[in-house]
Amino acid sequence: DIYKLIKLSIVRHIVMNKNTVDLWLLALISGDERAQNCAAHYFCFVSRMTLETLYCSDAVQWSSSDITRFEYTRSELYDGIGRLDGFLPAMLDLGDKLYIVSTRRAVKHVVEEKIGRPYPVYLMFMDVSFLFTLMATYRIIFDLIYDNPPDEYSSRYPEFWGLSISIAVYFIFHDLAIMLSLASTSNRLWTKYLGFGNTVGMVAMISVLAMLCILYTDGTVANRTYIGIVAGLMWWKLLLQMKGMSEHLATLIYTILQVSRALKYFIFVFLIVICFFADMITIVKQTSGECDGDDVSEICSSTQMQTYLLMYGVMIGGLEFESLSGSSVLVCILFVAATFCGLIVLVNILIAIVTCEYDKAKERSCMLFARARLESAAYHVAHERIFRPKDDRTSGIGRKIWRKFMSKVHTAIFLCVEVFLIRSVITTKSLVEQGMLSDFKYGSIIFCAVIHHLFMVSVMMYSLVREIKTNDRLTWLKNTKFHHTLAMICLKPVCYYLRSVGLHGANLKTDPLDQLQKEVAMMKEKQGEDQQKQMDHKIESAISASEQRIISAISSLAYIATQDRSQ
Repeated sequence: DIYKLIKLSIVRHIVMNKNTVDLWLLALISGDERAQNCAAHYFCFVSRMTLETLYCSDAVQWSSSDITRFEYTRSELYDGIGRLDGFLPAMLDLGDKLYIVSTRRAVKHVVEEKIGRPYPVYLMFMDVSFLFTLMATYRIIFDLIYDNPPDEYSSRYPEFWGLSISIAVYFIFHDLAIMLSLASTSNRLWTKYLGFGNTVGMVAMISVLAMLCILYTDGTVANRTYIGIVAGLMWWKLLLQMKGMSEHLATLIYTILQVSRALKYFIFVFLIVICFFADMITIVKQTSGECDGDDVSEICSSTQMQTYLLMYGVMIGGLEFESLSGSSVLVCILFVAATFCGLIVLVNILIAIVTCEYDKAKERSCMLFARARLESAAYHVAHERIFRPKDDRTSGIGRKIWRKFMSKVHTAIFLCVEVFLIRSVITTKSLVEQGMLSDFKYGSIIFCAVIHHLFMVSVMMYSLVREIKTNDRLTWLKNTKFHHTLAMICLKPVCYYLRSVGLHGANLKTDPLDQLQKEVAMMKEKQGEDQQKQMDHKIESAISASEQRIISAISSLAYIATQDRSQ
């Protein structure tokens, strides 16, 4: 009966009405399994809606005005869904259903409206440049402490500490703000954020800050092996930060995660096989007397754990035939069996598992990338709710004060990064000239500085473009050549990236660059119309003047003729 009901045209018109979107949709998304299935069916239903399905007719030839009106109605419905407070963060509660729901037209429209804009793109690339800068600075700090006395280093180069600590604090605040925002939306959402990848990223930034504080206090790297682990965690954080930037990256990263889940039983069997051959070969050699005497093999002189490691090397192809000299036939057979089992059987099974998981990920690449984009959009909205809450007439004085305070905090962090980065570049150049650092370190910090300032300049240019468009004091610059040239410079790379990753492809609205080009065309058309009006006005004035002169001449002739007749 439900399926018969939704096939009615009147029901479909009601569903496509933007006024029907309300908090009931958020309640379905945050509900139980049955409610979430209903929400998923709703997104599929409104995404598949066309003119034919809306009017239940395939034989009608639709006009362009009908198509335009339908697209406008559909866009209004999708915008109404996106305007629901906390919609995208609540979508994270769907779990594995995100793979299907994130590819639907309605959800993609909302996601593109949130992250398909210049500011989120600039912020995403700036976070990546911050991570590169943090990794470069962290390695420079380690090298200088390792090669120099701690007191001398700590007192002479404080800019490296300031730069790395500022960036680490920025990422920690960023993650904590997202968790706080998700927790305010639903008690279950912050646990969704604490998955394996995000947890490793948070641990990486907290570990970087803690390790920097320890190094600054003690000034020594001796017996601190965790420094290397922290460096590896930062690379993992960078990889997760970039998963939503490209479909290929998202596919590879999710493939790695899927393979790691699929390999748990394989690793268990592989460890059992290693222990099986290691214990058997060791006991056979000991009982046969091959371990007696001074000239014994490496397995006989090793501990049990070392024996397992040696057998692991044998099973992946590290067998040396010289080590079999003096061994019995049984030991040689066992070594050959271990090599055969490891290289031919288990390795090929491993390749088959990885290939199968990659093929599955390749088939679902669109879903994986769509989910990565939805997660990025949800985290961006959660971040904005804390750092830049909406300021309207109904908001109290507390929200306005908080908004200004967080704006000042953001500005302070970026200024600290800017000052310390410039000083670090200058200091790195002097250290390279003194031979204390390599040219690669200097090149890496220069690369980070160039990338950082490119995005900073782009953000400031885009802010100026928006200010010219909205500020009444700068209306004299609006729609001028300077305004449009500035907008083209800062928007063209963003629009190129958005098109390359598929954003604004299924959206019903044009991207900023197309909108800008339309504004330029409209401005030129308006200027042409103004010039045409001025020309018409001049022609009408000339015609009126000619008519007045003709009338005056006729009047003069008539007056002269009247005078002649009277005489």
